Amino acid sequence: MDAQLEPLPSARARLLRGLTRRGTQWLVVGSVLGGLGAYLFQIVGTRALGEEAYAPIGTLWTIQFLTWSIFLQPVESFVTREVVTGRAAPSLSRTVAVRTWAWVALVAAMVAGTSWLAGEQLFYGVEGLAVVAGLIALSFGAFAFVRGGLAGHERFRAYGFVSAAESLLRFALALVVALIVPTTRAFAWTMPFGAAIAASFWFVVRGDPGEPPVGVPKGLGPSRAGRFLVLTSVANAAGQLLLAGGPLALVALAAAPSELSVFFVTITAARVPVVLALGGMLSRLLPTFGRILVARGREAVPSLAARIAFGTVAVAAVGAALGFAVGSQLIGLFFGSGFEPPPWLAAIAAGGALIATGGMVLNQLLVAAGLEHRLPIPWIGGLVAGSLVLLIVDGTPTQRVAAGFISGEVVALVALLVAARWRDRRGSPHRPRDRGVPKHA
Repeated sequence: MDAQLEPLPSARARLLRGLTRRGTQWLVVGSVLGGLGAYLFQIVGTRALGEEAYAPIGTLWTIQFLTWSIFLQPVESFVTREVVTGRAAPSLSRTVAVRTWAWVALVAAMVAGTSWLAGEQLFYGVEGLAVVAGLIALSFGAFAFVRGGLAGHERFRAYGFVSAAESLLRFALALVVALIVPTTRAFAWTMPFGAAIAASFWFVVRGDPGEPPVGVPKGLGPSRAGRFLVLTSVANAAGQLLLAGGPLALVALAAAPSELSVFFVTITAARVPVVLALGGMLSRLLPTFGRILVARGREAVPSLAARIAFGTVAVAAVGAALGFAVGSQLIGLFFGSGFEPPPWLAAIAAGGALIATGGMVLNQLLVAAGLEHRLPIPWIGGLVAGSLVLLIVDGTPTQRVAAGFISGEVVALVALLVAARWRDRRGSPHRPRDRGVPKHA
């Protein structure tokens, strides 16, 4: 019996070992350098263009972030899972690849079309930026494919290199533009090329196959690219709106401009864990979860989810306490005393961002187990719960939005835990229709 049931310490030890294999530290360094490159790009852009001329670049940057976090990060997760399980070896099947690229093309067309229709409002009359927006989506789609392949093969040194290259190359191009032709349109055209050039490094680093596939967890169903991408994009959209929609809610509540600025800066500063997660740590976790589930079966999902959720709550409590103690002073130091939030807001922002990050980790566990169909309801439920709290509670606009934010994140985390621990009538943590031998779509 002991040979059949793996003791918990062994599973925990394997998880910790998995997180230190094949260059994880390089992935973290690449994520940090990527964030630094993004920050430097904005410094150069604002200095070279000024407040008014930089406004269209800020809009493009927002479009880029939303396109990636909602529609294209799922592409990376899908490719990673296909490689980890061995179902993409040596490459995605033709049908799955075509459907995945069709998704990227559809997203790019949607982004370009929307940007063209609302170009006057979005880009303040600067022409041609709708094309740039579409190219940004296409280049980041290719970038997602490359990072997904590297993550699936656990080539995290190369993954970190590609991640850093995307941002630093864009910064280098922006620096050249600032010195030669500092115009809004010229800066805009630098934005797709960082991801495109970084994605092309695949032809340089593809020689080493990396780690062999870990295998398919028992019960993981066949690959359905379209279904996966739609489900995860819906969940991501709800999660991102819950995380970043506070300023929009403040506008609807007629908050003062200063109130909106303080809230925006506070939430943005607190989102550092989310930025690191989207920068690569989520893809790092997927192969590790895959190995555990192959070894222990998908019956391990409920216990793993419980540990992640309880760990998230503990870390968020510490983060909230630190936010209350020093968050206001740090924000005032870096952004100016006029942006210093009250301690309670700094605490809620820090705790809520950490809970959101834990929710994203649970997302990856469910993706590794082939349970992505359970993702939308928890995140939509969190968004609905947060909205209801905002409407019900009394107080200033900031108090109401903060209450809705933290309530929604807690509801989403609890709902994800319930989704991970849900069992059908046969006692299986997955639905009967997921059974069977996996095969390509």
